[in-house]
Amino acid sequence: MDIVKYMAVGTNNDPTRSTFPIPAAKLQARKWKTALGSPITWAPYLPAVGAFAFLDATPAVFAMLVAAVTAGVAFYWKTHTATLEGKLLEELISESNREQDRELVEHARGLLGRGYPDYASTLGSFLERKQQIEQAIHTDGELTLEKQEVESLVDAVVFGVSDQLHRLADFDDRLGKPGMIPVTPDQKTKMQAAREEISTRVHDAYDILQETWHNLGEIINPAAHLDDHDTGHHSLEHAIDRLRQERDIAKRVRDRMTDDFGERFAPEDSNKNQTTEAGAEKE
Repeated sequence: MDIVKYMAVGTNNDPTRSTFPIPAAKLQARKWKTALGSPITWAPYLPAVGAFAFLDATPAVFAMLVAAVTAGVAFYWKTHTATLEGKLLEELISESNREQDRELVEHARGLLGRGYPDYASTLGSFLERKQQIEQAIHTDGELTLEKQEVESLVDAVVFGVSDQLHRLADFDDRLGKPGMIPVTPDQKTKMQAAREEISTRVHDAYDILQETWHNLGEIINPAAHLDDHDTGHHSLEHAIDRLRQERDIAKRVRDRMTDDFGERFAPEDSNKNQTTEAGAEKE
C-alpha cells in the first residue's frame, strides 16, 4: 500500500466511529510489536548465543557477533519500513472497519429487539453500502487523502443515521404507547414534527450515500490531477462559450423580429426556400 505520510497523525476522539485519522503512536506501537515478535529480529541472534555457549567464544567475540547481528537486523528493518507500515496500515484499517460493522450490527439488532424491523433493515442497507464503498476504496492498495475523506464522511453518515433511527424509535415509543408516559397535545405535535424531520434527514442521507457510491470513481480519482493540455484548452473553451452566447442572442433577436414584422426578417435560407417553391408552382 502506498502511504500518505502525513495521514497517520492527529487524534481520533471516537476511533470506533471513524477510522481516520490513525494516530502515529498507534501505528508505531504496532510496528514495534510486529518487529520484535518477528523471527527476522530474534533468529539471527541464535548463532551468536550458540557460539558463546557451545564453542567457548570469548566475551569479546560474542560482543562482536551481537553487534554485527544487531547492525544487520537494524539495516533490514530500515530498508523494509515502508513495506511494513503499509501492511500494518491495511491491518489497522481492516480492524477498524470490522469493529464498526460489528457495532452497527448490534445497533440494528437493538432496533429489531425493540420491535422496529423496518428501522433495523434501513440501518442494514446503510451498512451494506458502507462496506461496498470501503471495499472499493481499498481495492488498489493506494491510500490517498481523497479516499480517507470519503471513508470518514461515510462513517459519519452511517453512524449518524444509526443515532437518528434510535431517536425515531424513541419517538415512536412515546407516540405509540402514550399510556406509559403521558403525552400532552403540544408534546405530541412537536414529536411528530421532529419525527418527520428525522425521517427526511435519513432519506437524504441514503440518497447522498447512493450518489457517493455511483460517483465514487470521480470522487476519489478526480480529473483535476490531469495536465491542462489533457483536460482542455482555456482560450478555445472561452471562444466556444462566447460564440454560443452570440448565436443564442442572434437567434432570439431574429425570432422576435420575425414575430413582430413578418417574413422579411425570417432566416435567409427560409426565404430562398420559399422563393424556389413559388417558382416551381408557377412552372
